[in-house]
Amino acid sequence: NVNKRQVLSVDAGIFNGSNLDNQKSAWFSSPAYSARIQYFPLKQWALIPSIQHQQIAERQASYTSIDLGSYFDNGLWHIEAEYLRKTYDDDAFDACNAVDAMVIYKKRLKGDKSMVEAISWLGRYDWMEDHSSGKSGFATDAAGNATSRLKITDAERHRMTLGTTLHLRNLCTVSELGAVVLPPVPAYYRRPRTVEDCTAHTVSRILSQFDLDEEELEKAKLLPPDSIHTLAGYCNYALSKASYRYAVKIDADQVYFTDRLKHICDAYRSDKKVRFNVAECISYNLYRAYVDSFNRIEMRPFRWLERIALWTHASYASYLEKMIIRYKVPVSMSGINLFRKDQEWMVGLGQEHPEPDSKEILPPFNGVRDTFFFEVSADRIFSYVTETKPDGRHRGVEVMRCPNEILDAGFCWFHLRALMKEHEEGYRQSYRKHPERFIPLGTFVKPSYRNLQQRYKPFVAVRWAEPVFAYFFMTGKGRIPWKKLKEIE
Repeated sequence: NVNKRQVLSVDAGIFNGSNLDNQKSAWFSSPAYSARIQYFPLKQWALIPSIQHQQIAERQASYTSIDLGSYFDNGLWHIEAEYLRKTYDDDAFDACNAVDAMVIYKKRLKGDKSMVEAISWLGRYDWMEDHSSGKSGFATDAAGNATSRLKITDAERHRMTLGTTLHLRNLCTVSELGAVVLPPVPAYYRRPRTVEDCTAHTVSRILSQFDLDEEELEKAKLLPPDSIHTLAGYCNYALSKASYRYAVKIDADQVYFTDRLKHICDAYRSDKKVRFNVAECISYNLYRAYVDSFNRIEMRPFRWLERIALWTHASYASYLEKMIIRYKVPVSMSGINLFRKDQEWMVGLGQEHPEPDSKEILPPFNGVRDTFFFEVSADRIFSYVTETKPDGRHRGVEVMRCPNEILDAGFCWFHLRALMKEHEEGYRQSYRKHPERFIPLGTFVKPSYRNLQQRYKPFVAVRWAEPVFAYFFMTGKGRIPWKKLKEIE
């Protein structure tokens, strides 16, 4: 990276499986290899040379391909060109050359009332000599005996494509309203052999949007770790394309506190020299002791521990900032669950035994050590796990295991899942059934956590997370931008 901009990226690998993405379908005695360089002389311009060696035709032939590609993209124009040369070992087929070039011009339309956001014009030309993928096997001679020459799978072609594309504003609008836009596009990267394969793939993508029944749960458990049908696989693919050093996964139903998020991001960006003082180190250990002793706070010695830990919170905040700047430690964030009824903001108190026919009442707080900043690296990936919720429903979730200690940063967002169109009516129904499990926001912010606990008995499913919520609720609720809720419609 130069001046915080990626300039050069090199990927290379040696493997003896069927390819880099799927090692299970075949194993070869001789290794294959692949390498790619991405060079960005300018922010909008890239040069991408690559080389690959691979076995084909049931491991009886092999080829080496050299690819030279380049593209330019400034948001208005997209221009790309590529040259490929493919040579076959042992004269199994004549060398194949191919050229591909494409130009796209995108014009954005003015005005918010138009359904069409932009129009793109595209022109593409591609040429390829006779080519063999090896899937058709070897050619035969006049007597019907197999030769050492591969059959042609793609005859030489010259092809010109012209077209125009409309970018619909409504797709963006419905997404912002909470709808899932899922076009039934055939996924050819899964290498389907029949139309039924394409249909089955699309259906499985649609079903993955809903809660799973018992049969679907068992099917989900059989998905490979890198399956594209899981959000974990989707997130890992996004991470493989990330050009930043640090990242955080933000859900669509979270509204972040801008100043708080910027403060944390600036700490990660900073490279200034910092030193810790004694008060900061003591405050961190007091916080850890408070979290570990939370269930014993009613005893007199631990009451004093709680008071001192809360009193030294400013030093803990300074310690956290310096740990991010100096060591770039993973930092976890939490949020407040909110529900709105008749223009009044409410807070749910949780539900120990959710009813199967209604939405689970969310507890007051959301997220501890499952949403955190982390350094992007090859071994920092999401895993796919299946879980059964208290109401008996099943779902698949993405989980990132962090080998390092995660520090807590407190509340950084409002969690507005209950306001999404697909969930709002369900939460309203839960409110009508159990109004006693909701309290107005104004009532929620006034008492200390201990008084809130004694008076309203909020249910927190993850018990070890409760002291984290309690600490930041009592030390940080005055800095939560409650007034910003007026801007949310």
